[in-house]
Amino acid sequence: MNREAKAAQVLLHHGQYIKKVELPVFGPGSIDVAMANQRGKLRIQLGERELMRNRILLLEQQSVAAELHDDTTGEHCYRVGRLASILGKEIGLEDDVCFLIDLAARLHDIGKLVVPDAILLKPGKLTPGEREIMQTHTTAGADILAQSNVPQMHIAEEIARHHHERWDGNGYPTKLAGTAIPIAARVSALADVFDALTHKRPYKEAWKVSDALAEIASLRGKQFDPELTDIFLELVPRLQREHGDLDEFLAVEAKNSPFIKARKQIAEALKGTDPETTLFEMRR
Repeated sequence: MNREAKAAQVLLHHGQYIKKVELPVFGPGSIDVAMANQRGKLRIQLGERELMRNRILLLEQQSVAAELHDDTTGEHCYRVGRLASILGKEIGLEDDVCFLIDLAARLHDIGKLVVPDAILLKPGKLTPGEREIMQTHTTAGADILAQSNVPQMHIAEEIARHHHERWDGNGYPTKLAGTAIPIAARVSALADVFDALTHKRPYKEAWKVSDALAEIASLRGKQFDPELTDIFLELVPRLQREHGDLDEFLAVEAKNSPFIKARKQIAEALKGTDPETTLFEMRR
């Protein structure tokens, strides 16, 4: 699928939620008025973005809390959001869409808030029944976001619900396959898995970027959209060359977060001194 088709697809999913700036029609003597109107519309659009940011900030706090046991830094969701939005831009999605993906993908695991601690904190592998409960974090997250009263959260609902779907149809919760999986969920899934692999978690060591990319390449056409995978495999090394410290670049928004420091303190207190409490299974 080419870039134009992908852009058309995501706009079909989210068109009613994304407001665009209308271009003015110029006529004799109307340029100054038209430009003033355009500037006014841009100011309104920026104001709406800021309002949306403030509303989403509350959801972000819940989202990073949901991953308290896996991510002690609180930066995972921010890196996923930014990397997913950059990938979206790479395939030709519009700026407004990429802006929403950046914010929305941060909330992909917010549904873990409703998963019992007995499952989240269980050392070792989950039983089939426990895994089934764990998988409900996708639908639970979508339900939480549906009640947020932020119209633009429709895209976040899709990401939360479908970021564990697989290209081959063997994912969850609804076993969507191929292009039936919303494009925002497909780009977020790549960013999410890459970030999880390349960072230390209580249950695993960090992988080298090259090893993580090799793993993602092996899942091309199985777990991930094959065309998106090819683009992603070229994008990540380029970002490394251009920005050096990839984490620093992708987590820039986290550095400005007022609750990240407090979250780190909570995470450290949660881990405690008992090594058994740090052995959690990688529940990807």
